[in-house]
Amino acid sequence: MKKLKVLRGLQVLLAGILIACLMLPVGIAYAETPVSVSIVAASAAEDGLGSPFQHHSFTAEGVHWVFYQTAADVIACSWSDDGTTWVAYGSPIHVCDADNVSLPAETVGGQFDLWYHPADETVHFVVVNSSINSSDIVFAKYVVDAVAHTLTIDGSWVTAVAGVANYSYRNPTICVNNDDQDFITWGNVSNGVSDVYVTSTANCAGNPWTPDTGFPMYNISETGEEAMYGSVIPLYADNNISVQYADYNGSVWKISQLNVNYNGSDWIKDTLYDIDTSGWYLPSSFEWDYNAVSIATGINGNDVAIQCSQTDGAEYRTLFNRRGNESDAWGSSGLYARNFGEGGWASLYVGAMGIRDYTYNLVYSGWNMEALSTGVYSNDFSASTGDWDGIASVYTDVNIPLVSTMSEYIYDPAGTADLGFLYGTTTDDNIMYGLYGPAVPATPTDPGTSVMQIIIPLLIAITVVVLALKGIGEVNTVSAIIILLGATIIGIVSFVVIKALVLGI
Repeated sequence: MKKLKVLRGLQVLLAGILIACLMLPVGIAYAETPVSVSIVAASAAEDGLGSPFQHHSFTAEGVHWVFYQTAADVIACSWSDDGTTWVAYGSPIHVCDADNVSLPAETVGGQFDLWYHPADETVHFVVVNSSINSSDIVFAKYVVDAVAHTLTIDGSWVTAVAGVANYSYRNPTICVNNDDQDFITWGNVSNGVSDVYVTSTANCAGNPWTPDTGFPMYNISETGEEAMYGSVIPLYADNNISVQYADYNGSVWKISQLNVNYNGSDWIKDTLYDIDTSGWYLPSSFEWDYNAVSIATGINGNDVAIQCSQTDGAEYRTLFNRRGNESDAWGSSGLYARNFGEGGWASLYVGAMGIRDYTYNLVYSGWNMEALSTGVYSNDFSASTGDWDGIASVYTDVNIPLVSTMSEYIYDPAGTADLGFLYGTTTDDNIMYGLYGPAVPATPTDPGTSVMQIIIPLLIAITVVVLALKGIGEVNTVSAIIILLGATIIGIVSFVVIKALVLGI
């Protein structure tokens, strides 16, 4: 009887090890956030990056593309087949008309925005040509050939919004909805007063744009106060769009959001929704520090998610919130909101939120700036469970990062590469790229999966053989368990070693 109990105990142990072997790839893959951080462009961060709500990168067919502004006001580009080794593109995307050094710090490098439209493999650009008054906002789209690493302009650069005397435009954003229409927002500054403007077009060949019915929409704030740093993103499941911006309520700045919906003939502004944060508000001079994405979840096919930096006048935090239903206000606590922590440092966890993978799980990456820490932190959000895991330190940089960080906002349907985030460093002024998941070459392979595809069938085959031998009396129970246990351990060790060698984890 005692011997039987021991054998049964060994069988339970064996079953546990086999289950662990099956689950191991999942655990290792989930810990790869990010596995690499690389330099995209040296000595270019201060002039090159804009605001976190803008988009300066995308991934197409496994190739990573990053765009930035140089000190000479040239919009340049670099690409990478694996997200770690970068090649400067041979020609500039656009040359701006005048020097932008007179711009506020958060808008230097933020005079342009882009949106990759995977349906027709085009990338759409919007650029404020200079920092002087009466400058035009110009638009163009390029066809992306990711395999050949080329960008070919479709048509020419055209005027989207004509400049107006004594008006200065700032921080444009652009998106393309599911009906292939372009939308842009831009900041409008007149005599020191800011406002958010938004327009769309059904005729991208126009010069200037021919606004669609119901546009343009000026003075988008419905509070009658100032509004600035607007951004536009397409909703996931229909042709409508979401506009979000910093809204002044008479004493402090907070983030507001609204949908712009098409009713079949006209575009209509939906109800303005504030994110209820009680005594928390946007830190002074950090009103631009937010970003937004739209994903499909089990709660809502057009779920809008926003993260922003906040203060209550004493402490600082990074807040995440989701609009769980288009007809509901933003969650005030618990169900949809998640606070990443509070602290005394003004830039606590300043970072970027974006899409992690093709299942539309979100990821937030930032820095714990207490005592000027250089640790990169990451936090994953599951679209299926609706919750975040705990923030974990995943990388240590040698430089203190700049707060202008951006994350990729749409997954790559034609490739298998996971996405990444973009940031700059203060010490050496480099533009950096943090890659989520294993570096994927131009012809994608999955070494972890390949290894498991060998190990798991091998274990099954060994199990069948051992059980057959036991059935005909060639081996006893103890010998069978020892053989299976040895094969399992060898399989696990082999997988871990190969995974580490190939992926560098």
